[in-house]
Amino acid sequence: MGLSPNEILLGYKPMLQPSATPPSMNELVRKRVDMLFKKRGLAIEVINKVAKLRVAPPAQYKKGEQVWLKVTHLNL
Repeated sequence: MGLSPNEILLGYKPMLQPSATPPSMNELVRKRVDMLFKKRGLAIEVINKVAKLRVAPPAQYKKGEQVWLKVTHLNL
């Protein structure tokens, strides 16, 4: 269909980050929005920092090790 699931369900393309924050008289809402924007900025910085390293993270497991797998979501 060429549409995202959100577009199909909602009928429009939702914005991930609005260009302007709607005005609010509620101080708690303003603080929450400010905190979310700060956390988003920090997440972007960390993602960009890791992307610039271009080094694969160290392997958690070695070849031949036995591990437990949870397959409750698989239809067997």
